[in-house]
Amino acid sequence: INMTTITDGANAMFALARATGDARYADSARRAGDWFLRHTYIDDEGLFYNIVDPETGTVWKDKSPHHKNVAPSEIKITEVARPNSEGCLYVAYFQAPEYCEVFLNVAEKKLARQSPEGPFMDFEPNDSKTGRVHPRFNIWLAEAQLDAYELTGDRRFLDSALKVARYM
Repeated sequence: INMTTITDGANAMFALARATGDARYADSARRAGDWFLRHTYIDDEGLFYNIVDPETGTVWKDKSPHHKNVAPSEIKITEVARPNSEGCLYVAYFQAPEYCEVFLNVAEKKLARQSPEGPFMDFEPNDSKTGRVHPRFNIWLAEAQLDAYELTGDRRFLDSALKVARYM
């Protein structure tokens, strides 16, 4: 299970709950978000481990399907964890202070990891070694920075999103 699938898919689950009046859809997205927060969040890094084995529930902390040739002892945190703020799961739908704190911590830590040109090259599917940039991924992270700006009024988050937009 890739956490991005959960964050990206949450929008549809919340929309379905609103459209049908059936809270089970939103509850499912919230439960998934809570599970990822409890089991994959790395507070001091402002990141979430990205992959969970669907059969065992084991969080992959020392391996990645995207870095198969890297020894577990040599894997970098940015090869197994990402901001995973796409879809803004922890702010747009929960609207609870503790979730907003997590969301803003992630947004703050992204500022330090953003390239001067704009993309967030530390995180796959971007690849700083080859210069490969995944456009949608960067736009999704920029969208989350806009939400951080709306929450706080802190111009640094708006400027972060603008860097991505100008690069793209």
